[in-house]
Amino acid sequence: MQKNKRKTLTDQVEQRIYEHIREHGYAFGDLLPKEEEFAAELSVSRTITREALSRLKAAGIIESRRRRGMILKKPDLFAGLDKLIHFNILDETARKEFAELRLVIEIGLSDLIYMHKTPEALDELEKIARRFIDSKEHGKIEQEFHRRLMAMSQNRLIDRFQLLLDSVFVSAKELSEEVMSQAYGDHMEIVEALRSGTLAEWREVAHQHFTNYF
Repeated sequence: MQKNKRKTLTDQVEQRIYEHIREHGYAFGDLLPKEEEFAAELSVSRTITREALSRLKAAGIIESRRRRGMILKKPDLFAGLDKLIHFNILDETARKEFAELRLVIEIGLSDLIYMHKTPEALDELEKIARRFIDSKEHGKIEQEFHRRLMAMSQNRLIDRFQLLLDSVFVSAKELSEEVMSQAYGDHMEIVEALRSGTLAEWREVAHQHFTNYF
């Protein structure tokens, strides 16, 4: 009983520390109050305060610096998810749903990709597409092609997200032979639609391409 009550108090203290950070407008790298100062301000024991602060450290929100104390750290938004995927903790249902999420995001990026396309990026994309002709490693080429395509959006958050989900992206061996036999033509169609098509034409080609994966 005492354990449940203590956990609830730790939750409350954790929330109040977040509120303190927001209310005082700390910037990343700023020095935060010491453990004992938080405990006094929040009228709780140092033990409870330490537990709450340890959660923030585990989440990458704060870190202890030698001779400085605790500072507010810019968190890695994908750190926890990265570990789950890297150590293969996800079950098949989660992997399938993440793969679908990536496909939905990539379809939704069509406008940004079209807006930020450059001749140099399109040339790179075409070189990758041409490798489908002679290579049997279609899965690797597929990932490289879509990685470059998403990078054209110039959104660093999305770029990091797609790198994270490479391992749960639909692989070539999970696709039918018929789909993969069309790989070169399909990917060249994407390049040409981006190079010379209108935005509406590009959207249609992109959406049609991804229907193969659903």
